[in-house]
Amino acid sequence: MPSPTTPSWPECTLIFGGTFDPPHLGHREAALGLLRQLHPAKLLLLPAGQPPLKRSGTSAADRLAMVRLAFDYTPAERGGTEVVIDEREIGLPEPSYTATTLESLKDEEPHPVFVMGTDQLLQMERWNRFPEILGLSHWLIVLRKPWTRTDAEERLFEWAGRKWVERPDPSAAPGPAGAAWRIPARKGLPQRYLWLLETQAPEMASSRLRQAPGPELEEVALKPEVAQFIREKGLYAARSQVD
Repeated sequence: MPSPTTPSWPECTLIFGGTFDPPHLGHREAALGLLRQLHPAKLLLLPAGQPPLKRSGTSAADRLAMVRLAFDYTPAERGGTEVVIDEREIGLPEPSYTATTLESLKDEEPHPVFVMGTDQLLQMERWNRFPEILGLSHWLIVLRKPWTRTDAEERLFEWAGRKWVERPDPSAAPGPAGAAWRIPARKGLPQRYLWLLETQAPEMASSRLRQAPGPELEEVALKPEVAQFIREKGLYAARSQVD
């Protein structure tokens, strides 16, 4: 893997995982920002099967269908990056743990970079096999508008105190995704890196769309094809009456 300050992003596979319940324009714009800023070799979209820390009343098949509609990038938007929707967690009979998925990818993707938001970073200590999971991939924390760098850095400073990560070298020039936090090699796992990247993607919440669906919210938060799919399938409407 490249050095902390000059990562060779064209060699990397960005793994953009999530429940996507539903996938909104914040998700789409965040991923598009990664394509435009980093130009990775591949963007792997990974809808969760049965997320262990979230309850989803939407079937994995419906969420997968919405992901296909939401991330239907044009060749110009992809900019030479291969965009793949990975279905390996769909249909699993048991909860889908990120650690298990990353292990299944290790022989396929030599330079995996798992992408997540600040909200996921803040609850990551609840993830299965933490902190071992830090050594299974590189990590890219996407900071959406209004940027949440302070929250993310406060958590990383806590981790540095526990020796889970090491602070960036202040004398090093930042790379395309800023300065890198080093994740020390341990328990037979290689050294990894973690970056914080600001994007122009707005802060949105899928929970709001589930609880209060409607034409006005859909118009500003969803790709039209996704909104139409939700209406045709009757998703979220019944839940909005009781949530």
